[in-house]
Amino acid sequence: MYLVPLLWLSCVLAGAHPNENLAIVGFATQYGYSIEVHTIHTPDGYILQTHRIYQPRSDNKTKRVVLLAHGIAHRADYFVVSGKNALAFYLAERDFDVWLLNARGTKYSRRHEIFDPDKDARKFWDFSWHEIGVYDLAENLDYILSKTASNELYYVGHSQGCTALLVLLSERPEVNDKIKMAALTAPAAHLELSASPLWWLAADSRELLVTFLITAHWYELPIPNSPSLHDYIRSLLRSSRAMATIGTDLYYLFSGPKSNLLEQGMIFVLAGCLPSGFSLRQLDHYLQITKAGQFRQYDFGPPKNLRKYNRSTPPPYNLSNVRAPIAILYAKNDPFAGLKSSKKLADGLPTIAQFYEVPREDFGHTDFAFAINAKELVNDVIYELFDKN
Repeated sequence: MYLVPLLWLSCVLAGAHPNENLAIVGFATQYGYSIEVHTIHTPDGYILQTHRIYQPRSDNKTKRVVLLAHGIAHRADYFVVSGKNALAFYLAERDFDVWLLNARGTKYSRRHEIFDPDKDARKFWDFSWHEIGVYDLAENLDYILSKTASNELYYVGHSQGCTALLVLLSERPEVNDKIKMAALTAPAAHLELSASPLWWLAADSRELLVTFLITAHWYELPIPNSPSLHDYIRSLLRSSRAMATIGTDLYYLFSGPKSNLLEQGMIFVLAGCLPSGFSLRQLDHYLQITKAGQFRQYDFGPPKNLRKYNRSTPPPYNLSNVRAPIAILYAKNDPFAGLKSSKKLADGLPTIAQFYEVPREDFGHTDFAFAINAKELVNDVIYELFDKN
């Protein structure tokens, strides 16, 4: 009889958030937007869900189309969980037809025509962000342009969402014509310039780490059937104010500088969608390019590299093929995509439309979506870029 009052009290003490149990459809409905769920099949058999958020118009004017692509360990929820000022709603309110990618392996795209993600884990999770770019993103672009009868669209990527676009435009230069302009926020490319000690510890221990996880048949990260992890994390966070504080500190450990820009109780909302499932190979690919000091394809080892690439080492992605107008939005002290990393990327791209530094020293890697002032510091900048183009 005392269980309910105690649970209620723990939520109050820990500052629980009223939106913490919502997923993307619930968020859209709560904030008054129409939402559709589309199913897209990739050439290699993955079954993806793509979400579409929009405000119906009373006139016949054509809406501008934009595709939003999340980072590793995220999913489409990344662009809605911060509420009314979230980028997806912000752009929908300004007459954009907003589409949201869910990369293979995430909660909404954890399906394959043949392989089961649990029973056939080794085969299902045998992909990196290279495949997310050349298959998932490519198929989304073609599907969306067909559905909207458009020739081109705008694009916003965060972290891995930037990586995937760079891969696609490098590998298939003709796709550049489908991108009117791309805004890359916290782009993950030159991770050899990462300032995160924790990341470098993982990179230096890469072979041992990957060997251990493969031996343990641990192909899906962070754990198989990730939804169970969310309930466990939220239970811990609810237990006391101290645990909620620890959870927030861990968030900043991975995001970067402690900006204290999270809304009160937002950590509970994030615990419901972070982390989303991703493959061991996605992580391994990022660790590889960190150690190699080069933005290049996946290293399978010399024998397989020779068969696949006709050379013993992986080829670098040819960024000179990226012809679409690119805007880079970065935070100076982002541990994964700070000034040095973003500048090196910009120097390697032929068509930089804008190189924008968020004017806060303490802005972190995921503050681009979750900071309470992301509307002014990020969303307004993206909208002005797109509106001028």
